[in-house]
Amino acid sequence: MDLFTKAEECSSLGMDYINRKNYKEAISIFSAEIKLLELILKEGGNDMAFLVNKMISGAYSNRALAKSHIKKYEEAVNDYNKSLKLNTEDAIAYLNRGMCLGCLKKYDAAIEDATKAILINPENHEICIAYYNRGVSKYGKGDINGAIDDYSEAIKLNPNESAYYGNRASASLKLEIKYYERIHADYKKAFELNSENIIYQTLMESTGIQWLSQKIEHLNKLIKKNNKDANLYFERGKLKTSKIEHLNKLIKKSNKDDYEDNYEDVLEDYNKSIELNPRNALVYHARGQTKEAIESREVLGGAFSNYESILNDYNKAIELNPDNEQVYFDRGIINIVNNKKKEGFYDLRKACKLGHPDAQKTIKKYLPKNILKRIYNRIIWSFQKS
Repeated sequence: MDLFTKAEECSSLGMDYINRKNYKEAISIFSAEIKLLELILKEGGNDMAFLVNKMISGAYSNRALAKSHIKKYEEAVNDYNKSLKLNTEDAIAYLNRGMCLGCLKKYDAAIEDATKAILINPENHEICIAYYNRGVSKYGKGDINGAIDDYSEAIKLNPNESAYYGNRASASLKLEIKYYERIHADYKKAFELNSENIIYQTLMESTGIQWLSQKIEHLNKLIKKNNKDANLYFERGKLKTSKIEHLNKLIKKSNKDDYEDNYEDVLEDYNKSIELNPRNALVYHARGQTKEAIESREVLGGAFSNYESILNDYNKAIELNPDNEQVYFDRGIINIVNNKKKEGFYDLRKACKLGHPDAQKTIKKYLPKNILKRIYNRIIWSFQKS
């Protein structure tokens, strides 16, 4: 076997070791490849110099990659230096050296390398990583706006990488004026793309609370200027409800027994909205749901003591808008909970006809066949009697 073939085999084997995360063995194999190629270069003269130098450059770059995986960043940078001396137009080598320099907190040099990678090959599919790495280095330097711009560019090029959204959100938290709506949206997207990352989930909930607090404060100011607008009270009630839900998710994750249940404050907003405009079906529905939440009973966990009050709100909501499947569904549930199974069946069946996605399986879950049969028999009997 000639030296050239041996060198090619070393290159292939080294990459195989990297893919299998056997980085120390990969380093050893690439070192052997470099020695073989240098020997070829010495024996072959100028005829093969261009090709062999390019292969040597690749071997140094690959060895540097393996070293970076085991956090030997200084050694990796030295190998990338040798690689780029032989091939000054290798965008990926600049990209990876920049990453190593960033890990060494040499941010100016890291930014320069990332920029060089972008300029050499702006169409390369990995250039989004260069923008991301440059954003990380700018963040390290304290250039928060610059970091956000680079993370945004990385997202444009690859909208399916959770770290890009997570880092942009984290950078945005450093701004003097915090746009929590955008920050929350970024953490939410990051969690959607990487649902195993509990940190993203926690930050999504906490920034969601901050965003809702900002919106509630804005509505407080609007209501202070115009306290006769029913919609303002309705919107504030909905935001307060969402804030309570976010808080309870955070509390649940912290394994605490306590929970946030300040629904009376929400109820005040819905009461005021109805007082100012008694013709909005959505507010009656929301108020009914809030009354349920105040009692904090699980489905089939026991009858509601305020059943009549909840029922009245759902009845009014249906009177004002008879086509809302969710109201029928909710009324069906409280009827079942309060042992009004026939009425609950009617409501769930209506919700199903209107297109509620959970109505049919709820009927099967909470109304066994023997109860359904009795309900059908009563319906037939009532028709015969009439």
